[in-house]
Amino acid sequence: MSHEDQLKTALHEDAASHEVDLHRLYASTRERLDGRAHLARRRHITAPRVLLAAAAVVVVAGVGLAAPKLTDQLFADEAAPSSDLIDDAFTCPVKRTTDFPSSDDDAFLPELTADARPAGEAEGAPLHDVLIDGDQAILRLGNEDGTLASASTFERVDGDYRRLAVTKCTNDPAADSSPVPLVAEGLETTAPGLRAGDVAPGAMLVADRLTYDVTGLEKRITVYAYPCERRLCLEAGSDPANRLVSSLPGSGAPADRTSLLADPDDMVGIEPAELLVGLYDPAGELAGVSWTDKAGARTEVTAVAGDEWTGRLFLALAPAATFAALDVEDVDATSRSYAAGDLRG
Repeated sequence: MSHEDQLKTALHEDAASHEVDLHRLYASTRERLDGRAHLARRRHITAPRVLLAAAAVVVVAGVGLAAPKLTDQLFADEAAPSSDLIDDAFTCPVKRTTDFPSSDDDAFLPELTADARPAGEAEGAPLHDVLIDGDQAILRLGNEDGTLASASTFERVDGDYRRLAVTKCTNDPAADSSPVPLVAEGLETTAPGLRAGDVAPGAMLVADRLTYDVTGLEKRITVYAYPCERRLCLEAGSDPANRLVSSLPGSGAPADRTSLLADPDDMVGIEPAELLVGLYDPAGELAGVSWTDKAGARTEVTAVAGDEWTGRLFLALAPAATFAALDVEDVDATSRSYAAGDLRG
């Protein structure tokens, strides 16, 4: 018997003498794989290659185990662009983790084909990479600027990859409910949203924010205001083909326009993190607008006016979890207060 055969025999005999806790082993393997989603410079498959076992026997926690099944998978040349620029960790403010199949959250169901390619909703990501580790796989999706959008884990069962869990960027409220400005800074390098030329003459930008679609990818939402007869129209969207149009009455009454902050499909099952409340004052009848939080702190709302329309727009953005009331003061010193439930949707 050769030395190699003697080694194999000894290892298999050692393995047979130990009782393996498969549940514990599986849990520790998943934890290790999930941690590896943050290692620098993930391997991106761009050329045909065959994944081979590095050794005939694997030893885990002192226990000899049979080698992983050999995986003869070919990955074609037309895979997504190189993902060397995908960040090693998430930078979005809020993430959501979904475990399959125990969760009923079906907003995003990541898919991996039998030859380890992104499929379904994951197929259109600007960047992706796949890490294969035995019968386990991790699929990462990235934005055009290299930020990490989602990381999904899979296991190989009967020749196919079955999803285990996904962590992705989301529009869920942040734990601290920190206010976010209507016009965010530093969005020049992100994908453009709706632009003034797509809307109407005299349209004024009143909100420009980064949100996330169901896959965790960045989506820029812009909101424009422009006059429409006696009202003020608000038009929002992520691109010219995907937009929402609403309006504010010319009576100075406030209205809840939170629905403009994100595409509807990206907010399914999610409570809004912020409330967007608007008032249009066409005749200058309002002395001021402010909102108070549940602790009693008061925030003034700055009025804006377009170059080609009369009157003023008051647009308030407040954390939904701490918002208490919107306060409106008329020029004759009378005041009105509106709780969240009093605002017209």
